[in-house]
Amino acid sequence: LSSMFIFAGDIYRALKEIVNDKHGKKIIFLESFNPMELWAIVISSIFINRKELSFWIMYRGSPNWGGKKHQFMAKTYYVFFRTANFFIRCLVGRGDLIILSDSEPLSKSLTSYYKQVAYVLPIPHTPTIFKTEIIEPSSELILWLPGAPRMEKGINHIKKMAAITNQ
Repeated sequence: LSSMFIFAGDIYRALKEIVNDKHGKKIIFLESFNPMELWAIVISSIFINRKELSFWIMYRGSPNWGGKKHQFMAKTYYVFFRTANFFIRCLVGRGDLIILSDSEPLSKSLTSYYKQVAYVLPIPHTPTIFKTEIIEPSSELILWLPGAPRMEKGINHIKKMAAITNQ
């Protein structure tokens, strides 16, 4: 538990620096995390200015993930995730918590579980590429899709998310 609070302090310092930048809306995109890390982010978010902050959380599994062997762990994790999502919604507002998944079936499961739309964000399976350049903030939204933008790749969901960022 103490390591979660130490991590929350580190996250707080990073988030404080991000929200103090006056370049408009900030999106915190979470894609790989465990319950302790998500709770550290919730705790640290209590102490920062959240007016221009939005959380986009990518879930890659559901409470029914893993069959019998892992189902208890998955259900336990999802109780923590559901509670954390509730607190994030309270902190930033329902419109600033975006739930994402990487497939239609998972999106339906998450939408039912969280009682909030889970958007599909298609994930290309490419080798890891590390970039060292710093990208300056701009009002332009740039996305990359593998192949042509098609319905089954979630193009309609991407259009909806892009519209959210333009508000």
